[in-house]
Formats: sequence, structure tokens, C-alpha cells
Amino acid sequence: MNQEQIQQYEYLWKRTDPNWVLLGDPDSPGSYSVFNKLGSILLIENDEVNEEVCKRMRDAGCEVVEWPSVAEGLMRPVKPSNRP
Repeated sequence: MNQEQIQQYEYLWKRTDPNWVLLGDPDSPGSYSVFNKLGSILLIENDEVNEEVCKRMRDAGCEVVEWPSVAEGLMRPVKPSNRP
């Protein structure tokens, strides 16, 4: 892991877009994913880089949300079909 790999995600802890938050998994305390409140997860394939990005986001005071509350907020009612 090098600083260049981490710096490409600087916008996440600089909070230029407040929709990016940390998504916590209650089944795995201390484990986070980078989540956009508009409904997408940012996949950082290198685990060490992901951990460092999440640490910097926490240190910068980024919001932490838990999975069940996020799932409820993303659920939208589906209109019933007019088909028989």
C-alpha cells in the first residue's frame, strides 16, 4: 500500500460530497464499507487501503450508519401490476 493509492480517495474524508458515509455492519463491529446515501457502495479492493480510507473518514468525523437503518431507508414500495 502506498500513499498514492490512499490519496485518490481523499475526497471521502475531505467531505466534498456529504452523501459519502461509513456503513457499519452490526455483525462485525469495527468493520466498515464506504457507502453513498444515494444507494451505492464504493468497493475498494485492497483491504489495507479500505481500512486506511475508513480510518481517515472516521478521524475526520464522517457519519457512520448501520446496515439495517440504511436498508429500511432504501426500500421503496412497488406499485402493484395491472396484469392478471
